[in-house]
Amino acid sequence: MYGAERGKKRRAAENCFSTVRQITNALRDAHGLVDLRITLRVWHSEDSKEKLDVAIKSGHFQLHTLYSDSFQDLEGIIDNQKHLRLFGIDYNPRAERYFNVSKLIKNLCHSQIDSKRKLPYIFMFSIGGYSGDISELTLFPELCRPGHAFTLCEAIATSLRTDCYNFIRTDCNFIIHIFDFTHAEAATICKLIEGMAQHLFAGCEHFTMRVQTRAVQGTALKPWRIPGFLTSISQFRQLQYLEFDVPGDKSVLHCAAIDLRSFLLEELSFAYPTLEVVTVRNSVKRARLKSPCWEIVTENCAYSYNR
Repeated sequence: MYGAERGKKRRAAENCFSTVRQITNALRDAHGLVDLRITLRVWHSEDSKEKLDVAIKSGHFQLHTLYSDSFQDLEGIIDNQKHLRLFGIDYNPRAERYFNVSKLIKNLCHSQIDSKRKLPYIFMFSIGGYSGDISELTLFPELCRPGHAFTLCEAIATSLRTDCYNFIRTDCNFIIHIFDFTHAEAATICKLIEGMAQHLFAGCEHFTMRVQTRAVQGTALKPWRIPGFLTSISQFRQLQYLEFDVPGDKSVLHCAAIDLRSFLLEELSFAYPTLEVVTVRNSVKRARLKSPCWEIVTENCAYSYNR
């Protein structure tokens, strides 16, 4: 059984390498190419990764749209593709892979701030199962230029609708990832939520806000109290699952859960009768609140997105 599994993986890697070779050969002559979407659903070697990187960065073509998996040299591609407008990064939803890619995007965010560098619109997405449908989609408010939130959302929606293979699942988890809660613009966060509701996620059932900032010792972050947040998520008429990922220890999580329950009982549950489960979590624990009583149940996390 073990040998058969190894053989299957080896054949998959060989097929992938063969596919990459064909793609890289074709890209050398694709001088007018402006829209490129490559997603390799299986593991591929460092050699095949490097070949793809070189082909995309070669200068044989200048892309406007690129979908690429998270194994690629993302920063190098952005540096070499000067006309890139939209960059969709396909990633494995496992926490470790997500963390590695989001760390790179955080560095890009800092470089944009420090050098006033103009980056393409960047988003992350994950393909779920064998259907090829998109199961997660992540936006980063700090990468969104002022006044461009609706434009970004419209660009993503238009691009995804031209893809014959990837459809948005009805239970797709829409994620807003905030690197630094103290610097993120509340207005931009809310506009991104409203923009995605208008252009792509009118039937959103699952929404997550992921905050990476390290909280001040003993202080709980409360992203649900961002001004305008309640109004913005009201655009999601079928919202069932609401999740907040925040940094902090066990006591901070407990304080956050108490405040979240208060917010639920005072405002949220009345405004959204479809809501079933609300969760706030840190690196090791999560507090789940379920309708209709919204009692707090704390349990261990299997994985963490906060580092």
